Amino acid sequence: MRRKEFAGGMPTIVPGSSHAAAMLREAAPYLGEMGIPVDLEGNADTITTAMFPDGLGGSAVRVEKKIYPNDPCPCGSGKKYKKCCGKK
Repeated sequence: MRRKEFAGGMPTIVPGSSHAAAMLREAAPYLGEMGIPVDLEGNADTITTAMFPDGLGGSAVRVEKKIYPNDPCPCGSGKKYKKCCGKK
């Protein structure tokens, strides 16, 4: 079996979950110094949600949140996002 050689420099690191994105966000400066590119937005979908900071009687605030494939689906199904609403 032949091994495929990667041509074109270092591969870009892309997180698969919001937990991985948080860890990579902290490590990105160090990885950049080593010449390893990090793309924190490349694998994420953005969803718009509403928050009620003053309780349900207050006004709603729109918030955009990054959802990664291995995060729990925001619809509440209990499945991973990639297996539920994130199917493409």
